[in-house]
Amino acid sequence: MTYEEWQLKLIRLIVDEKRVKGSRFKIEEIICVLNDDCDYPQAYQDGELPEEVWQGEIDAIRDSQ
Repeated sequence: MTYEEWQLKLIRLIVDEKRVKGSRFKIEEIICVLNDDCDYPQAYQDGELPEEVWQGEIDAIRDSQ
């Protein structure tokens, strides 16, 4: 899977997410993915799956609340 395919899969996960309310967070995360920000390129290089990365984000949200 190329990095671009990985990004698209991650964006699909973000868009389809039902556990997070509010579109602002989703938009900010999508911008992070598109700007190669938020450690996403490193996660890809480390071999992490988009599902694993997104679950980590969801867990971080829960921990901060």
